[in-house]
Order: sequence, then C-alpha cells, then structure tokens
Amino acid sequence: MKKTLVLALFLLPLSLSAQTVISPSGMTLLSSQTLNGASSAQFSLPSGYHAFVVQFGAFTWSTSATIVMQFSADGGTTWDATAANYITTVSFLTSGGVTGNLNSTTATGIQLVSGATTTLSGNLTISNTAGATNGQAIIGILLNGVATQETFGCRHSNANGAVNAVQLLPSAGTISGTLALYGIP
Repeated sequence: MKKTLVLALFLLPLSLSAQTVISPSGMTLLSSQTLNGASSAQFSLPSGYHAFVVQFGAFTWSTSATIVMQFSADGGTTWDATAANYITTVSFLTSGGVTGNLNSTTATGIQLVSGATTTLSGNLTISNTAGATNGQAIIGILLNGVATQETFGCRHSNANGAVNAVQLLPSAGTISGTLALYGIP
C-alpha cells in the first residue's frame, strides 16, 4: 500500500511576546521561551503528536551568522551535525521583487537564515518526528526583517531513529527573541 505524507502549513500570528502566547484551535502550546543573548535554544518534542509548529517572534542574532536547526534522537544529549543528513531548499522574495533559491546539502543543520542581524518572525512545521527511514520534513514561511520572505521545504534523515528534540544554533554570537512550540495531535 502506498503511503502519502500530507503537510499543512498553519499560519499563526506573527507577533509573539513573552506575556501573550496564543494557541490556535487544535494545537497545544507545549513550551515558550524568551531568549536574551542565548548561545542556542532547545525544545523537547514529546511523543503523541503528529507534527510540531515552531513560532518565531522578534527573533534576532547578535552578529552576522548562519542560524541552523538541528535534531536529536537522545533528548538533546547530542545533536546531529552530519551534513549529509540535512537538505535545505529555501525560496526567497525580497521587497524589491528579487527572487532566488538557496539549496544546501552540506550544512550541519537546516539553514534558516544567513547574514547580518535582522528580525525573524513566522512559523516552521516539523512532521514525521517518529520516522527515521523517510526523515523529518520541515516546511514554513519566515519573514526576515521587512525585506525578505523565505519559504522552506527541507528534510532531515536520521539513521539513529525518531527525533525527540530540536535546537536553533547560531554559527557565531548569540540569539534573542521569543519562541513557542505547538504540538499538533
């Protein structure tokens, strides 16, 4: 029997503060974090959910850097940094009408953004966290400041089994802002 994986993009409010976290109908707010000069951000991905939504609110980094998303199969004790396990495809559109694509199979994580500091907001949906063979799919739209909209279609393959944690990691400097993790039953 042929199996088909259908991914849905859930649009959540783009503004998120430490005081107000809105849980859209049908989703469960699992965790929220307010970061101020953190070296990374981690979320546990509990069992019992088909997918997760990571919501970015006023997310910034302190210096020119590449921000990657990495996965763990052991609750965050170790992080998969194997470049061959990550495939990133990002399409972007700037406010000036310039379009382009970023494709990477050599990064040590899903490359979310690279370059000078700005403000990132939006949502990424992570699905198939229980599957190792087909890997995890990451889709979503992030607004990089006011100038660029990035649309993601990415994949992580993990020979070590299901993933149960995710982290955001800058290549240099620190990260700040508000993050929320929602579970989709």
